[in-house]
Amino acid sequence: MARSTPPEVQDLILEAADNSQYPTLRLVCKSWDTTILRIFKKQYRELPNTDESDIKKYFGRAYAAPGESLTPFLVHKAVCEFTGYARIKEDWSQTENIYQIDTDFESGEDPAVIAETLRLKACADDPVFIRDTSKPHDIRYPIYLGWVAGDPASVALAGQGGSSGHSFIATKNNIQDYRDRVSLKGHNTMKIAEFVSLYFQYTKRDERYPPQRGKGGKFVVHTGMWAPFYADATAEAMEAVKRIDIKIVYME
Repeated sequence: MARSTPPEVQDLILEAADNSQYPTLRLVCKSWDTTILRIFKKQYRELPNTDESDIKKYFGRAYAAPGESLTPFLVHKAVCEFTGYARIKEDWSQTENIYQIDTDFESGEDPAVIAETLRLKACADDPVFIRDTSKPHDIRYPIYLGWVAGDPASVALAGQGGSSGHSFIATKNNIQDYRDRVSLKGHNTMKIAEFVSLYFQYTKRDERYPPQRGKGGKFVVHTGMWAPFYADATAEAMEAVKRIDIKIVYME
């Protein structure tokens, strides 16, 4: 970029760029690299502080509230603001992400569906989590992402030790030992497109979730830690099975 171009104008140009252009634009200069990282981070937010009673209510009795020191990462706003109403097409020629975000809209399409579909499409290749560089703590446990229903029957099931939802590992690096640290580099973290595909694959016939569920409810993000207690297990064995679960709970 020519030196005569004011920095604020350069920022506007970068903010208007498509996400797919950022890997190339970051190579232009150090200033652009820093600016793009700052813009990219705006798409993420801190995890909510979930009360432990809510965690046990919706996730189950074996869960606890992990606290900030165990969750030094940010979650994509597309997950936090997910509605479940988007246009999807099935492509069984794919080995993954079979349920793909489809922007081939028809006449008379619901404006809310169009808006959600375009929002998800724009960030499809973004990781669902990124490291929170403002926190010094290591990420000690694998991170899972999923959903669960908040209706009375599902809450009762959670109280009995079951679950009405699904949860999938979002950190794909192979952890050989529980003392290893989790990395959130882009190539080994679940992407928004993968999360969307999994959601529609596992809820397409489930009346507890949108779009099968009638409009009126919303998803709320909760953070829990799977930390079961086994009387006959060693402390190391119990430590090895712990994980952080981020779930969007569908509330009516």
